[in-house]
Amino acid sequence: MLLCITDAPVLDSSTDLQIRSFVDCYQTCRVPDKDDELRTLVMNVQKHTHSKSCPLQDGSCRFSFPHVPVDRTIIARGATSGPTELLMEYHLTSNLMRKVTQLLDIYLQEDAENVLPLTDFLKQADVSHDMYEWAISVTVNRKKLF
Repeated sequence: MLLCITDAPVLDSSTDLQIRSFVDCYQTCRVPDKDDELRTLVMNVQKHTHSKSCPLQDGSCRFSFPHVPVDRTIIARGATSGPTELLMEYHLTSNLMRKVTQLLDIYLQEDAENVLPLTDFLKQADVSHDMYEWAISVTVNRKKLF
């Protein structure tokens, strides 16, 4: 659903801080832990279940599920370096993100309701928080909010 909101910040016109503040004010993504009825509803309705139309040739989901967890809004714009740096940057970040998504898949298959907090998850993946956010921001092929 597309919504037009008066005075909403605009990507590439507003500052990143204005955009993040706006998004964080109105959007959240977490499983409720205090309301059993709402938790059940979220777990049954608000999650992606792969179907035969999902897989790409490499086996990944064409809808990019599962989405990687983040603890704040990230404005991803893709790599911005020159050709040599871009190739090295892309290789490093792609491997890091592949490692993270594989671990996320394992956790979701084992217990989708009790995924680790992000800091613990990154520790198990042996990835620093800064490197993780950087990898998210450069591995996209178009502008995207996480």
